[in-house]
Amino acid sequence: VSQSRYAAPGDPTITAINGCNAASVGRELTLAFEAVITVNDSATVDLAGNFAATTNDVLKLICNGAQWLEVSRSIN
Repeated sequence: VSQSRYAAPGDPTITAINGCNAASVGRELTLAFEAVITVNDSATVDLAGNFAATTNDVLKLICNGAQWLEVSRSIN
């Protein structure tokens, strides 16, 4: 994922989000979904359980230097 507004390109499941490392500690990533898609709790994304997003749902993450941590989710 290289942008904050995300539409499923064919596979409706995100299993990893890269870009979190020691140089990006504190970086925030806000994903606003344009389609039905699931973000899996994984080695690179620490969620409070998988997030089954639908259109206009929002997931906010922050980098701790090793993985993206869930800050909040909004089901709209």
